Amino acid sequence: MKKNIASASIDLARKLETPSFRAIDRQFAKFLMSRCNADELTSLAGAVASALVASGHSCLLLNELSGTAWGENPDNTFLLPAKDEWKNALANSGAVGKPGGEKLPLILDGDRLYMYRYFNYENIVTQRLLRLSAPHPIEIPFGVIELAKILFDERKDLSAYGGHLQAAGAFLPFFSRLSIISGGPGTGKTTVLSKMLALLCKRSVDKHERLPNIRLAAPTGKAAQRMGESLLQAASTISDVKIKDHLSSITPSTLHRLLGMTGFTPTPKHNAENPLEADIVVIDESSMMDITLFTRLVEALPDDVHLIILGDRHQLASVQAGSVMADICDAFSPNSFTKEFSNLVNSVIDGKQNAITHSVKSQILSPLVELQFSYRFEGEKPIGRVSKAVNQGSADMALEVLNSVQSTDEHCVIAAHPGDEAIAKIILDGYAPLFTSKDPSEALDRLGKFMVLTALNEGRFGREGIKQLVYKTYYKDPPVRPIKITENSPQHSLFNGDMGVIMSTRDGDGKTREYAWFPAVTNNAESDQQNVNSPRSFLVGNLPGYVDAFAITIHNSQGSEFDKVIIVLPEKESALLTRELLYTAVTRAKSKVHIYGTEQVLRKSIETKTMRHSGLSDRLRESTKNHKSEK
Repeated sequence: MKKNIASASIDLARKLETPSFRAIDRQFAKFLMSRCNADELTSLAGAVASALVASGHSCLLLNELSGTAWGENPDNTFLLPAKDEWKNALANSGAVGKPGGEKLPLILDGDRLYMYRYFNYENIVTQRLLRLSAPHPIEIPFGVIELAKILFDERKDLSAYGGHLQAAGAFLPFFSRLSIISGGPGTGKTTVLSKMLALLCKRSVDKHERLPNIRLAAPTGKAAQRMGESLLQAASTISDVKIKDHLSSITPSTLHRLLGMTGFTPTPKHNAENPLEADIVVIDESSMMDITLFTRLVEALPDDVHLIILGDRHQLASVQAGSVMADICDAFSPNSFTKEFSNLVNSVIDGKQNAITHSVKSQILSPLVELQFSYRFEGEKPIGRVSKAVNQGSADMALEVLNSVQSTDEHCVIAAHPGDEAIAKIILDGYAPLFTSKDPSEALDRLGKFMVLTALNEGRFGREGIKQLVYKTYYKDPPVRPIKITENSPQHSLFNGDMGVIMSTRDGDGKTREYAWFPAVTNNAESDQQNVNSPRSFLVGNLPGYVDAFAITIHNSQGSEFDKVIIVLPEKESALLTRELLYTAVTRAKSKVHIYGTEQVLRKSIETKTMRHSGLSDRLRESTKNHKSEK
């Protein structure tokens, strides 16, 4: 006789009513009981696995969670089953399958329990990346080497400025169909990309082949547009007109638009049966990618494509399930070069001082180059030192810098919360130049000078709390209001995360109306308009969804840069405060960072590393190891 949620024991029913479970998690448990005749331990495991997906995990790690308290509210928690008891129930359940076996709602792979969809995603990504990362050397004409020598003839000692690793990154696609470039802000990821693409185009020219079909994309429209602008700037330095024109003509897009996931259909137009028409696919800001979107991307790649992934492995992971960029980087050894590869790169950069070295153990070139020198934070600049300390999990080192005496031009400091009135004045002083802007162009320029970042949306020191504080203290609507778009609107060329300002402007008929102004479209990710020099204006009533942006969350700040940043931490410790969150916040600033919060909260944030339950990194690492042994 099939079970249903009503026939569950009182104990299980009570557990499923815990607020940490969503309605869909309870529904999944009901499905397992009523349709798969699952026992109560398996049904509970299904609800937990479903709930974990909403928290960014792609599986349930039995080693980590068995026997622990489940529930966010300490007054409403229960203990999860012991590992042996739970695993034994799962192994004998008709609702739980094994890797390579029957397709069932849950898959038990060692100590990892997956909902089938996410197990399948990890397998698809692993197999595709394994094929792409296999050695695939292609001929390098003499003209490519000569162009590379010109492109990297910037400094006499490249190794002192990270140029030797940039050169290594630029040559990866000549040895593998997978290239991964990871690095923090200012390490030259876009520089590597432009030179990499220039060299690939030069090969096509010298081989008398058509220039490669290059597709550029990023998880958000804002990130895609920034990539296009950076590549356009970098391409302008290339002397070969044919290559420069080709690179300058490439229009980036969002990943959704690249795959044909437009409008209200979540089903991609491009997939394994209808792959993308592309020779080279470039994905920027890859730390924002979730496992579902990345799976759809790799499924849509043609067999002979070159996939180039750019990002910062230390930044925040995606809001949805998975930490794809971090998992991929963890699976491959960074800067592990073969002798053949090292010799080629060294012949280009020409000199013992700046030579790269090959790994004695490495017989197969790693597709991962990790850039280590930041041109933005070079030397002993405080922001660079603090961000490095945060990455290393060293609160003592970070606080030593934060509490040190620093210059007024470039600094990264911490202070206690000064109280509502004082912090309101600090914020209003920061926005004073924006409020006194004479025209939209000046206002948009000043918008990039200063920003307040928060960890949370709600609460006294959250995004909404800061906004209310500004309005309360200013006594009236500011003459210029910073805003952030919250939904994509391709018809307006406005996308989630785009920043603009609202100003009252006098029309030609003498009437004063509120208009929203946004930066000019330059090689825009979704628009046919290009190279428009003046700011774009919209009647406020015609805008897609937006919020006031006197403060934005750190999650929403990814891909943005400001001269000065104020980071307002919550008064108490929070599970949301992690070293990845703090690192992302600190590195949004070019020169000045002011952190307001207690050293205790900051220390706990640095010591808390984001842990996402996933098997992708281990799966990739094991598959790569097996692939090498077969060779």
